[in-house]
Amino acid sequence: MTTPQLHTAREIRLARPAVPALAARARDVLSFEWIKLRSVRSNGWIAATIGVIYLVAVLCLVLPSPWNVRAGRFTLPFAAYQVVARHPQAGLFSPGVSLLVLIAWPAAILVTAGVLFTRRDL
Repeated sequence: MTTPQLHTAREIRLARPAVPALAARARDVLSFEWIKLRSVRSNGWIAATIGVIYLVAVLCLVLPSPWNVRAGRFTLPFAAYQVVARHPQAGLFSPGVSLLVLIAWPAAILVTAGVLFTRRDL
């Protein structure tokens, strides 16, 4: 009479851990799919950010004469050109200030990414 009770108790013990294990597995699979979807969206934002950086510089070339240099000196490509140019262009920042602009662009992007990461993902 004790044998069937032990057998029943074993079945209960084996059946109970299976339910949380399946639930945990389902949670893991769903969270992995969520991460994949988030990474696709993040890749789109990375591409859009790079596109905006260069689009602003191209739009500065289209502006009329005094404004293209005034606005262009704050863009990443103009600042990079000014830093590496053998003869700096008149109207742009000096190479030292252009280097600060060149450093400020990635710093601003990283700060923005950090703020968005802490708000959305944590």
